[in-house]
Amino acid sequence: MRAVCGALLLLGACAEVQRPVAVELDEAPDFSLEDVNPTSPSFGDVVSPRDKLGEVSVWYFGHADCPLCQSNFSELDRMREQLASDGHAIEIIGINAIGKEASNPLITDGRDLPWLQDTEDDKVWSSWLASWRDLVVLDANNELAWRDNLTDHDIRFTDAYDDIYQRIVETGD
Repeated sequence: MRAVCGALLLLGACAEVQRPVAVELDEAPDFSLEDVNPTSPSFGDVVSPRDKLGEVSVWYFGHADCPLCQSNFSELDRMREQLASDGHAIEIIGINAIGKEASNPLITDGRDLPWLQDTEDDKVWSSWLASWRDLVVLDANNELAWRDNLTDHDIRFTDAYDDIYQRIVETGD
């Protein structure tokens, strides 16, 4: 385990996390979780990867109470708008860790992306072998196209943002 978030750790804003481990999935395990973001077009709906068959989808695994995750989610919201503006029908969806439910309003405030809450019954993070700040991209067949981790590939910086954007677009081409 390695402490992250520097001074924020001292403030209790972030926690210790395991560094991402490269893992492979073929078809993404299915689940059904409710969208808890009140400004999302799918608020209150149950969302499943199987709903996205036939299209590329992007899944972000974050902690609602982490300031860097909130920044990432803002950048992903901006990216979704850019994708749509450029004619790409690619959905980006966030999934909160179990135990972080109380902070959902912090990450959804001012953002319109669907934000799903993982549960003890579903354990999506576990079934998807997800690490904190993983970005998992599924192709139109719901198969893993690629994954990255936004801890080290920080999309608040233009080069990383542009790289992730281009890789998402290429997955849809």
